[in-house]
Amino acid sequence: MMFKIESSEQRLKRVLTENAGKFTIDEDGGIHTNWQHPEVQATMRRHFEALSKIKVDRK
Repeated sequence: MMFKIESSEQRLKRVLTENAGKFTIDEDGGIHTNWQHPEVQATMRRHFEALSKIKVDRK
């Protein structure tokens, strides 16, 4: 399988396009997650579920 080597600009454009609606960028350049987006919510649920399975040795 061949893979495409992207420049940093190409990768940034692709990632921003693929994730449109999942974030906003404010006038100062701050990136903010759109917690109302269904995919964002599903991803966070998966992450929290995985984190809850980590065993912590409390002494």
